[in-house]
Amino acid sequence: MTAVWSDRQDWVLHAACAGSDPEAWTIPPSGGNQGPSRPILTDENHAAIRVCESCPVRGRCARYALAVYPSGVILAGVPLFLGRRGPRSRDSVKKLHAIVGGVA
Repeated sequence: MTAVWSDRQDWVLHAACAGSDPEAWTIPPSGGNQGPSRPILTDENHAAIRVCESCPVRGRCARYALAVYPSGVILAGVPLFLGRRGPRSRDSVKKLHAIVGGVA
């Protein structure tokens, strides 16, 4: 993970989640025999999303999420996962663009 967070991304030090337990931002796997499905968020995940909503660097986090799009995590208050037909969830991408544009 150190290669991803370079000194050009020191904004993460100012994130509302800095120093928090990263497990709250990790989405548990789902799917079973039917293949991948929309994940079921835990109470801890919902609490993490609320932390993101007032984060001072939420826009930077959303830009990072759009560039890297890691799956199975919450970034900028948006749950990220791989969609059924494509590499990304269309709804998540729309939400991230809205945050970057200052709409959300």
